[in-house]
Amino acid sequence: MEKTRTISKEKLTSRLKNMSLHYLQRYSSSSANLEKYLRKKVREYNKEAIAENPEIMTSFNETILEVIAFLEKLGYLNDKLYSKTQLRSLLNKGKSPIAINYKLREKGLDVEHITEVVAGKDSQSMELYALLKFIKRKSFGSFRKPMSEELLPKKIEKEIASLARGGFSYEKIRTTLAMEKGDVEDLLYSLEKELDL
Repeated sequence: MEKTRTISKEKLTSRLKNMSLHYLQRYSSSSANLEKYLRKKVREYNKEAIAENPEIMTSFNETILEVIAFLEKLGYLNDKLYSKTQLRSLLNKGKSPIAINYKLREKGLDVEHITEVVAGKDSQSMELYALLKFIKRKSFGSFRKPMSEELLPKKIEKEIASLARGGFSYEKIRTTLAMEKGDVEDLLYSLEKELDL
């Protein structure tokens, strides 16, 4: 994008659409996240013009919002679908419901979308599913490598601390770390069906 002291609105709109489509081909995004990205790029490419005339950013912002609305209308941006995809991805990474809520807000999703995507899903089941995924992914509990009896208590202590930092309740941590590998797999399978993941 060249300096835009005299850029027409049509040209700016066209460039922003192209930038947006290029970005969306590489990353999934919420509307707010894409808007933030476009504002950053516009500021980057138009430092001199904005320094000379700070009011020009208002015009740029209006054009950005128009481009966002255009992409939403075409279905390239869909915050509801993005929320669902992010929820599934974060649960599979072993993120607790608290961490998921924070991450979704960080991505620029409003409370309405977050509430809607979580509605109908039992929060206890979500926490348990994420906890089991975390345990499996990090090779904790029954997934840990065999070790000497003297090192085991310290290892368990570290696992508990890591899971607690992840936002999981102590009671659930203790219970799931004691589970057999087969039981973890079975429970993960049934929770996946229950949560429709």
